[in-house]
Amino acid sequence: MPVFLDEHFIDADSLTLFKNLINKEYESHISTKEVFFNHAQQKLYCILDAPNEQSIRDFHDRSGITCSSILQIQQVTPGNRDESEKLQVIGELAARLAHDLRNPLSVIKNVVEIMESKQKLRIEEKIICYGRLHRAINRISHQIDEVLDFVRPSKLTIANNLLNEIIISAIDKIVKPDDVKINLPNNFVYVPCDFIKFEVMITNLIMNAIQAMNNSGEVDIRLSDDGKYATLQVIDGGSGIPKDVMPRIFEPLFTTKQIGTGLGLASCKAIVEQHKGIINVTSSVGKGTTFTIQIPKSNTVIPEQSASNKTTPPQITMSNQ
Repeated sequence: MPVFLDEHFIDADSLTLFKNLINKEYESHISTKEVFFNHAQQKLYCILDAPNEQSIRDFHDRSGITCSSILQIQQVTPGNRDESEKLQVIGELAARLAHDLRNPLSVIKNVVEIMESKQKLRIEEKIICYGRLHRAINRISHQIDEVLDFVRPSKLTIANNLLNEIIISAIDKIVKPDDVKINLPNNFVYVPCDFIKFEVMITNLIMNAIQAMNNSGEVDIRLSDDGKYATLQVIDGGSGIPKDVMPRIFEPLFTTKQIGTGLGLASCKAIVEQHKGIINVTSSVGKGTTFTIQIPKSNTVIPEQSASNKTTPPQITMSNQ
């Protein structure tokens, strides 16, 4: 039965008329649930169950009561509450994404203006400009993919991947500040995983580490393999995570930063769980944070390297914006 709120202009003496109407059910199936009287404004408000607005007006006419207005109350149910919360999340996410896209779009705009202002660019200048455009476009693509995967998670495409290659690919998509050094692992580790999703996860963890260090310091990336689990660690020497913040770091949309969608670490956790893995974090305020990811190994045959053909991991030249 719909719920309504009606309003009456009335003096205190007329309240007696209403007392006989309260908490009774009438032939019109109208039931008065609550009555509120505003002495200052001489207004009386009733909350009623009724089939429709017209049935209330007809009932008032039969009872000799004048009604100034009737409003139907929108009842909060689990269904429409969930829908409202979803719309709120989408709105907040859209606002954050729009804010974050401004930075790479500004980079693209500035590079285009530089290229337009100079009729002839040296080869070195072209390489720098194209590099900045490439990284800005990658950043936009990463942010959009992150949001889409949060809204509509995609299926995994599992292959036996070399983690070192995924790390290098992730670093290539990051605009690394000049004062940041990323230390790569010296050992090879293979893991059955979705290359693209792992690339997104590692990119998020490295960017999170860089931001935690205020764009200055060293990020250590370590790999290990005990035969049962492949383990990845991303270690920074940043400000650390306060104890009161730690329980919420993997919540979607939660962030303590001025920029960001708040999906980075939530996305990391979701990707790890999709791979049936575990993600842990240890942190000390003022000293730094370590994220540890463990992914179970499958029955996939992992290539063995003989002592004669072992090599060091591929080298990477870090480029800056």
